[in-house]
Amino acid sequence: MASRPPIWWLGLGLLVLLSGCGPAASKAELNGTYAADYGFATDTLVIKGDGRFTQTVRVRATGRVVAASGTWSFDPQDHRIGLDGMMVVADYANQPVPDFDKTGQGITSMAVERWFGRLQIGSDPGVPYYKQAGEPTE
Repeated sequence: MASRPPIWWLGLGLLVLLSGCGPAASKAELNGTYAADYGFATDTLVIKGDGRFTQTVRVRATGRVVAASGTWSFDPQDHRIGLDGMMVVADYANQPVPDFDKTGQGITSMAVERWFGRLQIGSDPGVPYYKQAGEPTE
């Protein structure tokens, strides 16, 4: 007689299926406020419907607040957002970039994904920008 897998395997399998990407995001859905927490700093990104964005970084150790703004574009084929003028707060190893307020040169391109129905910008598992609940779109 063959043994049956435990019932919790079915639940785990269902969870994996439901946590997948979900439907692709549209350009209009990107509007709103996103937040990332690097541990050493928080980063708030506001995507506006007119093609502009603002970014506010708060450094925990010093309380320093730095703001920047720029323009954004969205490629629905590749599911990527391009942010022209964005500050790069952390390096590839999630370590602070000392002169992050001077790094807003060129375009930063990041994946746009949906996890558990929630939009996120950036596929880095350490620090994605999560769309904040209850945020209106423009």
